[in-house]
Order: sequence, then structure tokens, then C-alpha cells
Amino acid sequence: METELKKQFISISYRHLLILIIGLSLAACGDQNQHKGHNNNATATSKDSSAHDHSKHDHGMLDIATLGENIIAPSIKATITEDSVSGWNLHLELTDFSFTPEKVGLTADANAANEGHAHLYIDGFKFSRIYSNWYHVKKLTPGYHKLEITLNANDHSPLGYKGEAISATLELHQKQ
Repeated sequence: METELKKQFISISYRHLLILIIGLSLAACGDQNQHKGHNNNATATSKDSSAHDHSKHDHGMLDIATLGENIIAPSIKATITEDSVSGWNLHLELTDFSFTPEKVGLTADANAANEGHAHLYIDGFKFSRIYSNWYHVKKLTPGYHKLEITLNANDHSPLGYKGEAISATLELHQKQ
């Protein structure tokens, strides 16, 4: 009986150790200098940048400038505020763009220049789809987090205009 308990304990300990190593490895992948000079405010505003330079490689972006001469590029501005109960409230201010959740997942034939949905990336990983101007983000792990919101076509292709991704980037600090 005692030997069996020792085996179970060792098995559980190894699993916890493996999870810890994976978590530390993922945390170490971040840029060690990215947080210098940031304050600890609970709000953040959008920047005119994306998670990385999309012009250097192809993500299957739908460049809406190729769809016609009189296309007006949509724009996105994002703000995030700490929720009074838990987590964060993300607000998207869009111009020349309509959310069309009923068309999400259709083929590229259904793509239009100024409609679709958004994707939310947190720390480089896709977190969720967004179908309206407001989105609640659950409480994150303590520390700094980078959020990128991209506008996407109905077939999930990121939208761009003249080679530039249409997106907004935020950084927030999740306190304990």
C-alpha cells in the first residue's frame, strides 16, 4: 500500500514538474526588455502597430485595395478598461466596417471589403473571435500582456489595405 502511494505521489510530482517547466519555458520566450518604461495603469490605448511586421511574409491577408478603386479602408481603435468585478472590458471603435457574424465561415466568395469579424490575440496566441464592439476579457495571469485585435474577412483572412494589416495593439498590466 505504501509503495503504491509513493508511486502515485512521484507520478503526480513529475506531472507538476513538467507543467512548471513548460510554463517557465513559455514565459522565458517573451522579450525581456518589453516592459521597461511602462506604468502600471489599468487602462491602455491602441497603438498603430501590429504584433509583428506582416509585410515580410504572407498570412493570406485579404488586401481590400485589390477589390476595387473606390474602396474605403476600415479602421480600428481599441481601448481596454479594468472591469469592476473581474477581468477587462475591450471596446472597439470601427469606421467603415460592419460585423457580420451570420456570414463567418463562408468561402472567400462571400468576402466583402468592409465586413466580417475580429480576432483577439493575447501574447501572440489566438484567444477569441469578436462579433461586436464590446468584448469581456477574463482576468489574465499577473503581469504585462500584449493584445492584438485584427479585422478579418468572413473566411477568417486578416484584412489589410495596401499591404498593411488593419489591426490595433494594446498592452495591459494585470495586477494580482
